Amino acid sequence: PQLIYLLGRFTLLTSLIGIVVAINVTAEINCQLLYLVNQITGNAAIGLASVTFSIRTVVIWNFDKYICALILVLTLGHWSLLLHGVLIKAEWAPALGCIIVETNNKILAGSFIYTMLVDFTDMCLTAYKLVSTFPDRTSLPMIRMLYRDGILFFFIAFLANMSATIFMLVNLNPIMSVILNVPAAVASTVMASHAMRRLSTFKSRQEEDAR
Repeated sequence: PQLIYLLGRFTLLTSLIGIVVAINVTAEINCQLLYLVNQITGNAAIGLASVTFSIRTVVIWNFDKYICALILVLTLGHWSLLLHGVLIKAEWAPALGCIIVETNNKILAGSFIYTMLVDFTDMCLTAYKLVSTFPDRTSLPMIRMLYRDGILFFFIAFLANMSATIFMLVNLNPIMSVILNVPAAVASTVMASHAMRRLSTFKSRQEEDAR
């Protein structure tokens, strides 16, 4: 889990650096290659954020084999969309720098919708497990924290992904179609990171109580 956590942050940072370069570059470069790297690392950050949420769900379910199988199938489908070739075409414009000239909005939107589906499934499974296992969750601070955070973190990530999806479906122009992709990736990664740290706190508290 820690590897996924760190890898998600690293890929997001790489994508953000690439975007800063694309916006501020003044000398002619291979814009298509740069945006390809940005796309791969950005999508990887989104995918790893969902994997982090899924790991949280699997741990709360105590590695139930049916839950693990369901999460595995959803994750494989998710990554098959995220790594679906080149979805953004960019080129160098002498007066403007690197500009996006074409986007494949259908697959991009499909990826974000699938992301919302996976995160929603994780939230429902987490909420169900906590409520069914600890019906009186108000008397257990750690359980209450996991339940509240699960809803809050999911909602923020869901809202960010939904906003990006709406812009892609509206398809005003190639730039506006992907303008919220980065904020969505940032929100998902940050929320997933918080969820992982909260889960680590929960597991540490469980180990202390077991002693």
